[in-house]
Amino acid sequence: MIFKYIIRDLKNLRHKKPNTGIILGFCSSKYSCFGSGKTLSMVKYLYDLKEYPNHKYIILTNIDIEINRCDFSFRHIDAFSDICYYLDFMKKTYPPDVYTIYICLDELACLMNSRDFQTNFTKDFLAKLVTCRHYRCNLIYTAQRFDMIDKTFRNLSLSTALCSKIFWRFYRQYYYYSCDLERADDSVIKPYCKRFYFLSDKLCCYDTLASFKNFERRQSAGLVEDVQIENSSLSVSKSRSTRRYRKAKSKNISAV
Repeated sequence: MIFKYIIRDLKNLRHKKPNTGIILGFCSSKYSCFGSGKTLSMVKYLYDLKEYPNHKYIILTNIDIEINRCDFSFRHIDAFSDICYYLDFMKKTYPPDVYTIYICLDELACLMNSRDFQTNFTKDFLAKLVTCRHYRCNLIYTAQRFDMIDKTFRNLSLSTALCSKIFWRFYRQYYYYSCDLERADDSVIKPYCKRFYFLSDKLCCYDTLASFKNFERRQSAGLVEDVQIENSSLSVSKSRSTRRYRKAKSKNISAV
């Protein structure tokens, strides 16, 4: 009985898609703040994403990032309502196995400061955040300090990487579980993972001196035109999963 499931799951490994439901943060370490490589680490995380056939990465970000990959599609967002609108649109339009959404928010402490906990979340965005796996969505953020972010967001975060610059072009990342950072300082607990990397020209795909713009507090989304462009540039309509999805959807509509 068990061997049947082992064989079936091993066959499905060929069609494995990226994991979703990940909330990962990049913050400054205890003895560094500015220029520690937080945003650089977020860009490197995107750059190292694995390529999958007939699969698209939709990147929603509040900064301008330029990574030349045919499976990447970047969209600039100006409000949390834009994120909610985009997640709903992709879920209604495309099958879940042809895309993965990455929400990349730079300087999250300015958007969701721990002192403004009463106005940080709308009900719609909080529901999307809690059920991000249902929308094929991951969220990557940066912040100066871990405790500057809203506590509700910190509780939902799985891991936090504390970044620092060693010297010249060498950087390091110490990964901690967010629940451990809530209880103790990083000088007391040990990281579960350590990573080091070298800053090369391929990672210089964003403006490090660009001015930060805070999100607008508006309810209506402003992505209608971008969504139409994205609909034509997604280039997954010829995939077999998309045809099955649309055929089943048309049967359900005709049955009603």
